[in-house]
Amino acid sequence: MKQKKPYPFPTSVTISLEDSLPGTSMEQAIRELIRLCPPTEIPVSTCSAAKSILKPHRQRFYDAQRLEYSSAEICGLPALFTLHRIDTDTIPDGIYRYEISGCDDIYSTVKIAPDILTNFLGTLLVAENLISDCQKCRVIPPGDLDVIGRSESLDEWRFLYGI
Repeated sequence: MKQKKPYPFPTSVTISLEDSLPGTSMEQAIRELIRLCPPTEIPVSTCSAAKSILKPHRQRFYDAQRLEYSSAEICGLPALFTLHRIDTDTIPDGIYRYEISGCDDIYSTVKIAPDILTNFLGTLLVAENLISDCQKCRVIPPGDLDVIGRSESLDEWRFLYGI
């Protein structure tokens, strides 16, 4: 049986409140942790000083124009899917961005909303508004969301569908 390699990054961090003031050695330790660990692997801390230092490093938003997407279909409409969060300022007019929330995968019932805080699975771009003004989110049943997997850029997709 193949042995697991030890996890290369710290799995927990203990921060005491007296060490959480700016300029202390604790702040330097947190910044060193950020430097050594991938941003998504940094443990969440209950210390407010650590949260303020870690927050900009944990959640990254990407430029919609620079990403490669998987072609998708939602409720019969063509869409683009990515595993990344997208900066809304980089999305062209006429394109709607929805973040997907669900349990383990996009092939079970999922929820779409403009902003998802928990259980983020990815982001969809579509050319039509899928959520009415009186709704905050929309539940998408299995079968109404399909990721086809063909790689496309946003410009290629817009050209293909005349958007």
